[in-house]
Amino acid sequence: MVKPRSDDADPFKTEIVTIMSEIEKIMGERVHKQGTMSEGLADLFNFTKSVKGTSSYEQGVEKFISHSPECVTSNDSLLRLLRTGGEHLRKYNHALKMNKICRIQDALQFIKEFIEKEESTRSDGLNEDDKQLIRLFKDREEELQYVSGEKKFENPLLSKLEDVLIGEYATKVNAHAIIFCTKRITVDAMYSWIKENERLSFLKPEKIFGSSVRKKNSKFYMIASTEFNFEERDQANKIRHQFMTKSVRTLSKLPKDQLKEELLALQTIDLRERLMSEKRERERQQKRTEAPYKLLCGKCSEFSCFSTDVKVFNDSNHLIVDQEFYEKILTQKHPKPKVIGDDIHKNGKVSCKKCNHDWGVIVTISSMNFAVIKIVSFVLEKCADRKRTTVKKWKESPFKVEPLDINNFKQQNPDWSIELDYQQ
Repeated sequence: MVKPRSDDADPFKTEIVTIMSEIEKIMGERVHKQGTMSEGLADLFNFTKSVKGTSSYEQGVEKFISHSPECVTSNDSLLRLLRTGGEHLRKYNHALKMNKICRIQDALQFIKEFIEKEESTRSDGLNEDDKQLIRLFKDREEELQYVSGEKKFENPLLSKLEDVLIGEYATKVNAHAIIFCTKRITVDAMYSWIKENERLSFLKPEKIFGSSVRKKNSKFYMIASTEFNFEERDQANKIRHQFMTKSVRTLSKLPKDQLKEELLALQTIDLRERLMSEKRERERQQKRTEAPYKLLCGKCSEFSCFSTDVKVFNDSNHLIVDQEFYEKILTQKHPKPKVIGDDIHKNGKVSCKKCNHDWGVIVTISSMNFAVIKIVSFVLEKCADRKRTTVKKWKESPFKVEPLDINNFKQQNPDWSIELDYQQ
């Protein structure tokens, strides 16, 4: 176990936490100034009480971003500030989590790439709120860049890992090692650290994504900060393992007929639960309304289309069949184009033309191009009463979506053509 850096030895954390606190203050003051702090919105703001750089804070800010449209229904500029500010907080919180296990420069680069994207991709320009949020980072960027290069602020976890790697390879020239990471971006950061570390120049790192199998009789090191309470978790896991082993032994001693009877009982319970789940899903689908909804951009509230413009293909791809929608989007080539079904090719990305918020992807079906959208990227506004809501998955949609017969659509729309001006 490695003792974490103190705040005095981690100026990156100090500066980022300060930026986050200022963003929270800006959002809170604007809400109070405009007299829109409802009970529901006040509850969403409770995430600010969580410790920054933790999963608890991340979950809170995700909830804040998702549900703020339900509380702010008639002030689009305020809603844009809250959701954009929330996105900044989410990125900073992730950078703090990176900083715990990676180099400062990796966490800083993550923030810089986010800020650069915010600055360069808004077709309507930045409003004053956007500029203020970006300025909070810009005012500290030079200082953060300085501390990222200072050896005295190095991450003690990486120093320990460096010693382990050098020690192992000193006695085992042909050894192989795997560094397990939980996030793809952490893999990239670890790879860069090894490549740029002179003491580890003898290593030839490669990236592997997925589940790696440990070689039998291999040595395993767990390097963790004491702030993560891994010792307590490890002890709890050992206790669970003991209970599991004891349970397996108990089962192995049961008479065969009794074991068969108990397994059948468990299978019956499992079947009953699955049937109930399927019934609840059917009831949820029946409750979906045919009343029209507007789909508004989840970031800037720009109108994109009506719910009646959405059709579902192959039970999973939600396509837009209104050509006016395609005048409201930016498209760019997908970094990883691929086949995602029979005659379905994913080849592009779709974002809001006004604020560049990610809306989904471009797919080609039977030589026709369509946008496939993510419902989580939109605020759903009921046309009848302007009540707003957000959902994460299409199965949670409050409105019905009609299926699309691609052959009938092709016959009825022989001139269907979506020109894709892919941005670089």
